[in-house]
Amino acid sequence: MKTEALTQNIIIKDERLDIGQLHHYLLSFFIGSQNCELAVYDECEKRLLMLESYSYDPGRPLLENLKAIHYDHVLISAGFWKRVEVVLRNNRFCQVPNEFYSGEHIYDYLKLNSPVDSLNEKYLSLPNENLGMTTVFSIPNELTRWFEDKYDQPPISYKHESAVSIQAMASRAKSMGGAKLMINLTETDMQLAGFFEGKLQIYNQFSLKSPEREAKLILMGLQFSKQRQNTAITLWGVRNQVNVYAPLLRKYYKNLKSGDQPKGITMSHVFDQLAPYECFDVLSTLQ
Repeated sequence: MKTEALTQNIIIKDERLDIGQLHHYLLSFFIGSQNCELAVYDECEKRLLMLESYSYDPGRPLLENLKAIHYDHVLISAGFWKRVEVVLRNNRFCQVPNEFYSGEHIYDYLKLNSPVDSLNEKYLSLPNENLGMTTVFSIPNELTRWFEDKYDQPPISYKHESAVSIQAMASRAKSMGGAKLMINLTETDMQLAGFFEGKLQIYNQFSLKSPEREAKLILMGLQFSKQRQNTAITLWGVRNQVNVYAPLLRKYYKNLKSGDQPKGITMSHVFDQLAPYECFDVLSTLQ
């Protein structure tokens, strides 16, 4: 299988990674339309052992891009992981308040918010009791079949990035108090989560088009806060997008600051090449 279309953005590996200890490790995939992150995490030592990021051809089928990554990667093609986790980055999701949620209506919730294809995808939900909401999302059947064929020993869990990001941002907002807006920039999208006293007030996700447009969307998102443009804002994201967006956003939002890495994850000095605001969503799912 040819892999010329793949671009390696981040390749970091801790020398402690031991192929003989895979039964202690979590293998995590973050899968978007244009990129994929891989992480290996020692759940016994709470230590990040590998982090890689790939960009691929969005014109090729998603599964073909994943196969290309898997083909040449000796480590992730191995078996006997303790766990395998697949996190999807896409717009095929919705957030449902728990008081209105019923497992019998997953399909109905999702079709109100995004395209659905019941013949070729399955529908899953991820509850968050602390925030009183459930994330409903879909995953292509061909994707689950491929993962379950490649990783038939460990259990595979499927999540949606919005659920992971909201949970991680909520933990930060709760410790800070007051009104807070949290922003995460992926290669393709901007995620906005607004909190007051640690409780989720607003969540939305937009395709990235221009810093000027996104600055206006942020202002609209701040309607939940009495402080409006003076609200404290924390920004995470991939480095290239943060470099583009942060200078303009700071002109409009004086209380904007860069986010830092999740707590509780041990990382050796080889990961110092990451900016503190990078890979927040990927690292957060390891906690």
